[in-house]
Amino acid sequence: MRNLRLIVRIIGITLLFSTFTINSYAQELHGKESGEESGTQYKKSDTYKKVRRGVKLILKYNKVTNTFEGEMTNVTSKIVKRARVEVHLSNGVELGPTKPKNLKPGQTISVKLSAKGQDFKTWSTHAEAGSNEHGHKRGGERGEHNHIGEGRGEHN
Repeated sequence: MRNLRLIVRIIGITLLFSTFTINSYAQELHGKESGEESGTQYKKSDTYKKVRRGVKLILKYNKVTNTFEGEMTNVTSKIVKRARVEVHLSNGVELGPTKPKNLKPGQTISVKLSAKGQDFKTWSTHAEAGSNEHGHKRGGERGEHNHIGEGRGEHN
């Protein structure tokens, strides 16, 4: 009886650990933001580098050209549909999203969003994938942002 209880505890701990490990891997693969912006604010000198929804995004602000520049890469073994990027400035303006692109496994594309004419101190960003990721309405999230950028995606 004592051995049976020990075996049941070991199996329970193993299952718990396995579930935690799988969830941690899924968050790393798809991004910890789970479909919403994280709210983390970056200084103009910072570089963003994260994986979200199978897309690795590296982005930084270029103060000389007044643009956000970087790249996004599909880190999965499947096509990531409608991958795009948006930047949220501390002044309430949202840049982008970029024009949605289907990314093949391992494919990397350049990202560029102009911040010309914008006065801001900090910024946040994220890659999006799929259709209508979090239900933006015309005029921005819940109608509170202005959109600037090369594409409109689901944010029309």
